[in-house]
Amino acid sequence: MKKTFISLLVLALLAPAFATLMPMAASYDHENTYTIKDFDAKAGGGVTLYPNDTNETRVIRAEDYGFRYSKLMIFNKDGLLIEAGGDLVANPDGTNGSCQSFVSIPAGGFMIAFPSGTQGLQTCFTTAMEGAMLYNATMSITYPVYGSYDKDAKTLSIRYDDPEAPSKDAPRFLFVGNSTTYFNGTPIKFKAMAAAAGKEIVVEYCTFGSAFLSEFADAGHERGKALRNKLNTTKYDYVVLQDAASADYFMSKAALDKIIPLIEANGAQAVLYMRYSTGDEGTQRHYNNYPRLAKDFDLPVANVTGAFNICRKEYPDINLLAEDLGHHSCEGSYLIAATWLEAYLGINPVGNTYTANLPAATVAALQDCAVKVAEEGLELPEKDTSITIDGEKYELVSKDKSYKVVGSVYDGKWTDAADNGLPLGKRTDGNFAAAGDETSVGCWSDASGTTSITIDLEEIFKLKAFKADLWGGTWGIPSPEGSSISIDVSTDGKSFTSLGEASFEDLDASGEWKGKLFTLLLEEEVDARYVKFTYTLTDGNKKFCWSSEAAVYGTATEQPSTGDESSTEESSEAETSEEETSTEAPAESTPAESTPAESSTAPAEDGGSATLWIILGVAAAAIAAVVGVLFARKKKA
Repeated sequence: MKKTFISLLVLALLAPAFATLMPMAASYDHENTYTIKDFDAKAGGGVTLYPNDTNETRVIRAEDYGFRYSKLMIFNKDGLLIEAGGDLVANPDGTNGSCQSFVSIPAGGFMIAFPSGTQGLQTCFTTAMEGAMLYNATMSITYPVYGSYDKDAKTLSIRYDDPEAPSKDAPRFLFVGNSTTYFNGTPIKFKAMAAAAGKEIVVEYCTFGSAFLSEFADAGHERGKALRNKLNTTKYDYVVLQDAASADYFMSKAALDKIIPLIEANGAQAVLYMRYSTGDEGTQRHYNNYPRLAKDFDLPVANVTGAFNICRKEYPDINLLAEDLGHHSCEGSYLIAATWLEAYLGINPVGNTYTANLPAATVAALQDCAVKVAEEGLELPEKDTSITIDGEKYELVSKDKSYKVVGSVYDGKWTDAADNGLPLGKRTDGNFAAAGDETSVGCWSDASGTTSITIDLEEIFKLKAFKADLWGGTWGIPSPEGSSISIDVSTDGKSFTSLGEASFEDLDASGEWKGKLFTLLLEEEVDARYVKFTYTLTDGNKKFCWSSEAAVYGTATEQPSTGDESSTEESSEAETSEEETSTEAPAESTPAESTPAESSTAPAEDGGSATLWIILGVAAAAIAAVVGVLFARKKKA
């Protein structure tokens, strides 16, 4: 009896200490219990639970457990929800391009799978996702949800609170784009990193798989309606814009021309997300596009392309891509969020305590890359577009030059015409398409199957080589098989000399697409300012001339040192031989007499008036000198 009393007394004295070590369970807005249908079985028909009682990560493949129509929630060893998503597509042979075919359960943790719409669990799932859009994958979760289970009783307990209303002064971000934005919950990571740095923000989505900004710009498109609804019903501080991988500068600019005024009317600041690329061609495209767009519209830009490049170079062991090698991994998502943090909020990510459950060394490396790209800026060594022939280098003298077109406007993503009917400039931007479905293709059409473009090089060059591509064989686009491209040149834009037809070689193409690269190399250089490419299509439907580039290579001509500043056209006429001007182009093909659309880039101005002022100035100076001498002699006398 005495021992029992002493024991009770000791327990009474130590009770406060035990209360401190093991606090009472907190009360939550939602505390629900669910029956577990089965363990480690194929998903479907109820809640299935997958425990990991080991000290290592457990990997579960969709092909083994059938997660195609199930939502998934993954908890760590402390019972905290760290990842959610679902509808994973089995990918046993790697042919369907699934972005995620397996999940990883951390040591001591567990995962649940349940059908969409399961009462209670679906509400919890939706709350934890915080409005994120996601298809056929899982993503990092930062919303506090706790779970535990009793294996013997086959019960699952879930606890979480309702979301708190954000502060009125918390900056609100709207993310507009596609899976490169929403995949792996990147905006949520951005929000979590900002919170860890003491900055509250709100993130919302207007994102759709494979979306183009042109679709958001279109008021009649479902995605355009969704964007307008967001901007009309909610006040934002920032709208983050990201275009599709294949969108080129011209396509993105046309879309921003329509989207930016909508954002300004909302009172928000538009910012650009310069998305990552999985290859060198895409990287170059993004560096060609986003800095130009940022300059055109005076917009801040997050250089994620550069951040990925730095990470690949300095930390090659970090995997930035998902299984399909097209989307980003959790590590890639973290790097994007860290780059946004620096670019949009001016917060240095180094030392940020939010880790997305990644190893400390990986987190430090990714934070380092985000800082370095901010210091690096948007500069990338310009792509060398020159070619070398017989040991001599020839520059791409047609880059960004204006041109006229004989042909009709094509209406669609692959058009080369602006709303006013003038060429966008795709055919001289220096970028050859790597595939027929890239929007760098600039299409013009004609029922006869013949179109042409005439490029104004703005001055006379010594020309050596000419290249152009043709794509087709699907979508109703004529196959390049049997088609031809001929080249004519001129010094004055009136009299043209034929250089003949270009030879061709097959390009790598996917699916039903066929591509050919046409090349004409001259034995001797020819002086010219104007170059006309004539495309003759022979296959089936002859309407669409599907080409991305018309390239002209040459070197500068030697300028006369006589002091005669006559205009380029006048000097070129004097230097052109009779043989070179012996063939005049048909009236319907010449720029002066045809009715093609004209580029908005104006040719160089005539130098005649400037020359006259120089001559008058020299004469005036000479007269002044003579008068000065006479005056001096008179004064001396």
